[in-house]
Amino acid sequence: MFLPDKPEMVVQTFAVDQMKKELAPISKAAKQEEMNRPSLDHASGGLRTSQEA
Repeated sequence: MFLPDKPEMVVQTFAVDQMKKELAPISKAAKQEEMNRPSLDHASGGLRTSQEA
């Protein structure tokens, strides 16, 4: 049922861990920047059209 193991399909965990470590500060900065941006309030029903106002 499963595909047989092949050497080229093996995940390089060291490379993945290194990438995560390098991306962590960038991701954290992006989340903080996003918190300071305005957003639309979807809970109240979104934007009204000129016909509804």
